[in-house]
Amino acid sequence: MPHLFSIGKAAKLLGVSIKTVRDWDKKGFIEVISTPGGHRRIEENEINRLLNKRNESPKDHKDSAYIYCRVSTKKQADNGNLERQEERLIAYA
Repeated sequence: MPHLFSIGKAAKLLGVSIKTVRDWDKKGFIEVISTPGGHRRIEENEINRLLNKRNESPKDHKDSAYIYCRVSTKKQADNGNLERQEERLIAYA
């Protein structure tokens, strides 16, 4: 008999929220078993499938990093703060 995880435990193992697991279920991204009481259960092999899929990132994105820059006011943007922030973040990344 396969090992079944509750939606909360599955979310924790996958590193996502319970809401995300529910959304994946609605969209058909994850195979979920419904109990007679209406609770969702996820098999261990389905958890492993999703974890393996997450680790199979395209090679060109493997060493990618995303940066986020922002300023609070137009004056800061006009003074070049946004550009300096972007340069620093790119250098750091």
